[in-house]
Amino acid sequence: MNQDLEKLAQKIQVFGKENLSDILHYTAVGLKNLFQCHIIRIYLEDLHQGILICQYMTDQNDPDERQITQFISPRDSITSQAFYENKVILSWTLPEGFTKYRNPFEKISGIQSCVVFPIVHELRPIGTLTLDWQEEGEFVSNSNVEAINAFLTKISM
Repeated sequence: MNQDLEKLAQKIQVFGKENLSDILHYTAVGLKNLFQCHIIRIYLEDLHQGILICQYMTDQNDPDERQITQFISPRDSITSQAFYENKVILSWTLPEGFTKYRNPFEKISGIQSCVVFPIVHELRPIGTLTLDWQEEGEFVSNSNVEAINAFLTKISM
């Protein structure tokens, strides 16, 4: 797994910051293939509005989905928690269950399990990356969580 993430990081690091759409695409599609997710979502902080905005989502075929995923609400959603607390959150470890912390998109899409990673630059969260599944379960090991975190750190420098 680490070798696959290393190859993906090398592919992404070729792009400059002006190629953000390519970086987001290759990151999401690459991780989706490696971890067999239903959807990968990448949110980035909009500094002017002070909110997270969905910048990329795999398998987005319906134009109305953009409206649903654009803003994270409520603040206690799993995605917001990962961003504001700057920590990885695994839905299957939540003491009150994932249902309490889902945002509207997750409810509508039938997301039953997810892992949310903060995207960090210079020790400060700048966004989140979410791996989503439509089944309940534990889909990534602790070692894979660490590998994905290291991958995200490497590509967000």
